[in-house]
Amino acid sequence: MIYVGATGGNNSLSPADFTNYGSRVDVNTWGRSIFTLGSTGGKIYGNGTDDINDDYTLFSGTSGAAPIVAGAIASLQGVIMAEGREPLNSYDMRDLITSTGVAQSEGLNKPVGKRPDLKAAIQKIYSWRPEPEPEPEPTPDDSAWLVPALNLLLD
Repeated sequence: MIYVGATGGNNSLSPADFTNYGSRVDVNTWGRSIFTLGSTGGKIYGNGTDDINDDYTLFSGTSGAAPIVAGAIASLQGVIMAEGREPLNSYDMRDLITSTGVAQSEGLNKPVGKRPDLKAAIQKIYSWRPEPEPEPEPTPDDSAWLVPALNLLLD
């Protein structure tokens, strides 16, 4: 399990006043002014129809921060699978996003973990690539067929 906290808007690393916090919280992302589809009663953008699916609204909460982290994790799993590897389990993913995340710099009395840094996490994933194995040196027995082939070409 990965525990998520929320920070204020505008790229702040300061904990939001409503967030979960504590030593068990692993990661955070913004939890204020999150755009969503549909209406939560406070419609602010829309095309003038009564269809709530045509509306956009803003809301705040850890319930908005958690899906942002889930999207980051899904993106990282996609990179891992594109590398031909098995997806990470939740423990290994938590280690990846916390080891590469941006540390909380404000409001340290309310710890909300690290902010996932996709660029750093992807660089770490790419660093897991095994070194290519060197080509084996041909032995005299392996190259014996080359001499007759060259003779045929030269004749």
